[in-house]
Amino acid sequence: MEGPAMYRSTYNLLFSLLLTYYAHVSAMASEIKMRYVISVPIFLLLLLFLICLIRTILVGSSKAVESNENTNGWQFNNHNESIHRFMEAINFETVSWAPGYTNKSEILKLHDHLVKSFPLIHNSSFITKDIINMYSLLYYVSGKNMTLLPYMLTAHLDVVPANLARWLHDPFNSVIHDEYVYGRGTIDDKHSVMGIMEALEYLLSLSYRPKRSFYIAFGHDEEVSGKEGAKKITEHLSNENVTLEFVLDEGLMVTDRILPGISQPLALYNWYHGKRLPDPQIECGRCKWSFIDSSSRIGDWNISKGLTQARDPSTCKYVWSWTGKRHVSCNRASRNFFYKFVYSNLWLFNPIVAIVMSRKPIDNALVRTTTAITLVQGGIKENVIPTSASAMINHRVHPSQTIAQVIKFDKSVVRDERVIFTIRDSEEAHPVSDKSALAYETLEKSIKQVFHNVVVAPGILTGNTDSRWYKELTKNVYRFSPSFLNSEDVKRFHGDDERILVENYFQVIQFYHNLIKNADEMEEPFRLPHDEL
Repeated sequence: MEGPAMYRSTYNLLFSLLLTYYAHVSAMASEIKMRYVISVPIFLLLLLFLICLIRTILVGSSKAVESNENTNGWQFNNHNESIHRFMEAINFETVSWAPGYTNKSEILKLHDHLVKSFPLIHNSSFITKDIINMYSLLYYVSGKNMTLLPYMLTAHLDVVPANLARWLHDPFNSVIHDEYVYGRGTIDDKHSVMGIMEALEYLLSLSYRPKRSFYIAFGHDEEVSGKEGAKKITEHLSNENVTLEFVLDEGLMVTDRILPGISQPLALYNWYHGKRLPDPQIECGRCKWSFIDSSSRIGDWNISKGLTQARDPSTCKYVWSWTGKRHVSCNRASRNFFYKFVYSNLWLFNPIVAIVMSRKPIDNALVRTTTAITLVQGGIKENVIPTSASAMINHRVHPSQTIAQVIKFDKSVVRDERVIFTIRDSEEAHPVSDKSALAYETLEKSIKQVFHNVVVAPGILTGNTDSRWYKELTKNVYRFSPSFLNSEDVKRFHGDDERILVENYFQVIQFYHNLIKNADEMEEPFRLPHDEL
């Protein structure tokens, strides 16, 4: 039993016991009544501890989807050739700077590289390729059983810019150093592009034709909104009345010791996005407001104080909420009984865990709405008093809050009627994907076949991907990148010295190979055993 039903049962039990106890106390003599009244809190605390202890034992003993050592016939031996093809793909400077400004000539070179590298795919009688809006790619692999709904694997061809002066190696001249491949796009997102293609090419070399049809979609402008790539792909598929079983896009990765008390590797996949308000002028922008004073000088404003308070983390309440699936997973991932106890009873310890997690920037975005001031403008000359000023605030809105609530909060902080709030653009949270869907266990199974001793758990993706457009095609959108990320490498994502372990790249290929084969086995609905907790 999980969620509100479990809370109501617990509280009803405690309330009933409390009423019974006080009825008993009221019937006693006054000289002994006080002794029983004082013992009530102790009794309730012991009862609460007992309930939490039982839940810890039950959650920890619930059956999980075990790691499957079955390799699905995986005997991939083209390691040198595949890593060479991957590194060559990294060398194409497929940079997106802003909407409409992508290095399209390099995108076309990458197209040619894919054709040259994967001849079986491009000459197969049951695989078709469409070029969407000149630069994005859509492959269709026709399966043997056309009664099964198809699915779609996605990635993107473009990358963010890189400052050569800050890199250990040239970001567009990939090298292997200390068992890592360095280069822009190694984990965002050319490893998925090449991994999907390598997996399919390998299966074709074995004369394998999938039972279930699927699409492969490669957008060319994901880093700057995806409006010319993924959006056009979605429009193309919608016009053909395509409905998908599920979509797998880039997302969170296999992490190590990212969350407090988690001693095992944790594979975090996203089943919904947080809300965001993107500003195309700033790559990392997600939520923007403009403050404009049309009648007075900046010196008369309360804007500087307001901005300071808006940036202060203590002014944003914790709104973190975890799903039942995640607390089960974190219970198993921790070897420390204290953390098992806490993660099994997040209905009680949620606020405390949120406070602890907020101390690390990478975790803070999971527990609250975050705020960053990205642009403040006022004067035009050092000896001229400005008559107006503006500020841009970047919010990543937690799914537990609404955009309207965040705007109300910002207004309460600034507290100046002369300040005008303008939302540049907005998008509400994506719907939650069904955890009882056919794809759910298939994804978990495919992860565990490659990353052994890993615990799989859902998470929140704090930034959008191309799946923002693909969600129109299915109710089940999952976001997971089959790459390994430790705390040291977090800063490399969209940062300097982006890299991936050579061994991890081969795991990427194996993951997509297993997923394609496992998807052919999806025929009956199922429900994970621990869903009933």
